[in-house]
Amino acid sequence: LAEAASAQLSGPEQARWLARLDPEQENFLSAHRWCDRSVQGAEAGLRLMFGLKLYLFNRGFLAPLHWGTRDALARPGAQARTIVRCRALHTAGQVAFFTGRFADAKLQLEEALGIAFELGDSGRAASVLQTLGMTCLGLGDRADAGRYLKQALNLAQERGDQRELAAALNALAQLHRVEGALDVAEPLYERCLALTRLLGDQENTAVALLNLAMVAMGRGRLDRADALLLEALDIADAIGSRMSGVNVLAVAGGLASLRSDWPQAARFTNAANTQMRAAGSSLDPADEAFLAPLIGRAKQALDAPLPALAESAAGPGDYADAIMLARQWLMTSRS
Repeated sequence: LAEAASAQLSGPEQARWLARLDPEQENFLSAHRWCDRSVQGAEAGLRLMFGLKLYLFNRGFLAPLHWGTRDALARPGAQARTIVRCRALHTAGQVAFFTGRFADAKLQLEEALGIAFELGDSGRAASVLQTLGMTCLGLGDRADAGRYLKQALNLAQERGDQRELAAALNALAQLHRVEGALDVAEPLYERCLALTRLLGDQENTAVALLNLAMVAMGRGRLDRADALLLEALDIADAIGSRMSGVNVLAVAGGLASLRSDWPQAARFTNAANTQMRAAGSSLDPADEAFLAPLIGRAKQALDAPLPALAESAAGPGDYADAIMLARQWLMTSRS
């Protein structure tokens, strides 16, 4: 079931399959425990966690993805340098990246990349290279980040794999955005967006929209940023993606700061931070680099910590309230 779902979680059936998996969470947990005592549990456990990766990312369940993949990699018989171990190492590296543990991520991704090249799996290598490049960016190593990301893009282009190409375009655009090269980053994001729309991949369409919103903010086109964030929010609601919704809140906090709407900047940033702490996640390093100075302006203007101000201003206490407030604010600002 996990593998059947995973094959559909980047396409037009995404929402239906996400909802299909929601009632099965306890069964997947039981299957994970069963792998501890099964003769074939090592390979089955690695396959299970890889199959669940996109679902758990979408729902913001990074903690079970972390410990589930950790346990699967540590089981007796799971150390052979096979494609199932390679995929699980990549998953572990992605989780470490999204939780801000960049040094751990680099070690896991380098092992995964070595196995992918040993097996001649250029598709998996391209995917690992994207995460490895972004991890190097998180570590402040832009030179290696650029080298890995360009290599990932070249491999994806050689293979003609549209999903990998979309991801590689987005990752390379992140590096250019951090470097302030918006004229280079924007067309890469636009190509990524066109591909994700063609594939019916709503989750990654939302990611591209969020990135284009930050480009629009960097160019001072705040009305365009409103429209892009509203569309990303529509997608997050439609497929139940908490991760995309939280990222909309974080970017909306930066947008409010650009408008000198300090109370809303505090509310949205506090809500995003609360949700990320609960999930154990953190902002992408490119997004953190863009948003941190904007939130710093809000802190300075308010002369108060953002969480304290958000509480005193009756900021939203839960995810649903925060999303509703963000939608109302974006629509009002746009009009």
